[in-house]
Amino acid sequence: MRTDKDKPFVDGQEINSELDKVQLQFSKKAVDDLTTYINLVLKWNMHMNLVGSRHWKKILHELIADSFYLGNYLSSLNIQPDDLILDIGAGAGIPGIPLRIIWHAGQYLMIEPNQKRFVFLRVVLSQLQLNQTSILPQSLEQLNQEQFTARIILSRGFLNWKELLKAVHALIHPQGQAVIFSNHNWDHTKNICPASWSFIDQKEYILYPDLKRYFWFFSPRNEPS
Repeated sequence: MRTDKDKPFVDGQEINSELDKVQLQFSKKAVDDLTTYINLVLKWNMHMNLVGSRHWKKILHELIADSFYLGNYLSSLNIQPDDLILDIGAGAGIPGIPLRIIWHAGQYLMIEPNQKRFVFLRVVLSQLQLNQTSILPQSLEQLNQEQFTARIILSRGFLNWKELLKAVHALIHPQGQAVIFSNHNWDHTKNICPASWSFIDQKEYILYPDLKRYFWFFSPRNEPS
């Protein structure tokens, strides 16, 4: 017999209704996977600190939606099946899980050293069966640069952007890109890249109802021979 504890926090029809507000349409499987993921986040969030928000609409619009816009950009790149995408400090699986629900190119590896969050992400992956997506329970410092060479490195709220770029330089492919999530417009007069990186582009997008956010893109500078 089902009880209130078994009831989902949100269903697919409600998710679709919110996606309609921002003119986004996904396949039934993608909506089903998003619904499963959001319900898992809310369920586990009752017992551990996964995300600050406790309401599914805020989680969808203010946390998850970034992944949809990032997916649009990444779809324009020529990502090959063997290309590695590294998600540093995966946390609750944002942006990684929603991104992989809608974008399936390359080999996506989430890095998360926190044991409880790692277990949560393993549960999510076991239920969603996302294509070429995995999780590794290691810290950034433990990653072997000879083992990992990433075409794309991204991270959200894990480290200050300058510190992150310095830390991941040994892991990036010479033609790779690092993606930084920001609430601020890039300012060439104030923002100075680490010497081993170049700022190459910025994409602005607006979250529902009128929240501006930005992706900053960086490429590694070639080491002098």
